[in-house]
Amino acid sequence: MEQKKRGIYQGTEYSAISIEYLSEGSGYTNVLSTIVLTKGNSIEVLLRAALKLMHAHTLEEKLSETENRIVTMMYAGALNIAPFALASAAQALRLHEEELKNHFEHLNELGLIDLANERLMKKGIKYAIALRKKSISGG
Repeated sequence: MEQKKRGIYQGTEYSAISIEYLSEGSGYTNVLSTIVLTKGNSIEVLLRAALKLMHAHTLEEKLSETENRIVTMMYAGALNIAPFALASAAQALRLHEEELKNHFEHLNELGLIDLANERLMKKGIKYAIALRKKSISGG
């Protein structure tokens, strides 16, 4: 979310924010963007409410480096978490199968992955994008 523009037109102040979000449909996830334009200081109220909602769906727990790799690899399409692929996934991550299962269970409990459907959830995609941005910015 970011504030895009503030301006005055015919004596009325206008503001705009851009909101990017994930939308799921037919087995895929898209990043969509919406721009909201309001009069006066309504944008501050909307911004506060949207930030509160965003923080409610943000992972507070710090994941292990291994779990970060699992989420990142799944996001990149480089890790299959199907039961038949467990041995090769464990080998790719240099883990024992039982250890990998424990990581999968933890990520599933946090709502980052869906073990039943063998995919990242919206929260996991959002987390992977944040990890990517953090690594690019060096933070």
